[in-house]
Amino acid sequence: MKLRPILLVAAVLVIAFGMVGVLLPPGIPSAQEGEQPTTGISPATIAGILAVLIGLALLILGLLNPASVRGTAKVPEVPQSMPISQAPSPPSPMSSDTEAALVRLLDDNERLLYVRLRDAGGVALQRDIVAWRTFSPAKVSRILDRLEAKGLLVRERHGATNRVRLVRQALISQK
Repeated sequence: MKLRPILLVAAVLVIAFGMVGVLLPPGIPSAQEGEQPTTGISPATIAGILAVLIGLALLILGLLNPASVRGTAKVPEVPQSMPISQAPSPPSPMSSDTEAALVRLLDDNERLLYVRLRDAGGVALQRDIVAWRTFSPAKVSRILDRLEAKGLLVRERHGATNRVRLVRQALISQK
């Protein structure tokens, strides 16, 4: 589930609640004769001001780029759907016709991840693949499992993540 829409909706609701608290009259004058009406800030006004401030904080969090909040570099956008014939690819022992046939056999998600990994040079960290924001972390893991089972890539431990490498890249580096 995406966090940004939830933060934005929560921000709007909290700001609306806060505005109601701020706009309420400070108090009803006493019905007894001779008493001065109370002056100052009512508890409802204080609660409203706090709610508006919290709502603004939620709104700012919802509008910020999550990559900048975590302090990670923003990954450049890669076109979502690029025809295989137009996609640049590094030289490989596999002919372009063989690779095109292979890629056509993959399902849409596998194909997209495979092509994006190939266009990224054939090697990437799994956390960087997740940072592309094409799929959720769990879905990236499932797709990589399927591609690894088909023998198209290998995953090697790299600290707290995996290095994902297309198998044909291993053949290229051996030459």
